[in-house]
Amino acid sequence: MKKVILGTGMIEQIMNITRDFVAKDNARPLLKNIKLDVYKNKIEATAIDGYKLAILELNYQNENQEEFSCYIKPFKLPKGIITTEISVDEKYTYITLNLNNNSAITYTNISDVGEFLNVKKILPELNEEFSISFNANYLAKMVNSVKDFNGNVKMYFSFEDGKLKKMTPMRIETDLKDTGHITSILLPVRIF
Repeated sequence: MKKVILGTGMIEQIMNITRDFVAKDNARPLLKNIKLDVYKNKIEATAIDGYKLAILELNYQNENQEEFSCYIKPFKLPKGIITTEISVDEKYTYITLNLNNNSAITYTNISDVGEFLNVKKILPELNEEFSISFNANYLAKMVNSVKDFNGNVKMYFSFEDGKLKKMTPMRIETDLKDTGHITSILLPVRIF
């Protein structure tokens, strides 16, 4: 049996960041899972629903002896998790949550059959010569302000001589111009 032990807060990060990106329908049952790839010193959690994609990489201290992949279904997290042990055999994935009151909860998933999407093909190569830096808290507030809008949201940046300005505001705008409702929000960003 292959296994990995995750420290405090790691399963919470995986669930909180990826749970909204798993598929909700039965058309693609494998995408109703979070794929975990366990490497020597990191774990990678991937969730995709066919429209949205989330990849979370977490480094951890204990060098894992064996690399493996498994699938877990999102679940409600109890309070007081100290460590999480994820172990897999040929048929099942076991997630054991060790709690601070000396108890444990184990979730068991039957290993789904099929091939998960190769998300590395979806993502473009990172261009180290160009990146955008912004305050994540401001961006979250900006996106939250248009979350009930069910249409396209456009992002605009300022250009000068065909290049992005080094310090430019990013503008998010909804496209409800035909109704007379236009929402524009500015967010300062730095271009590197």
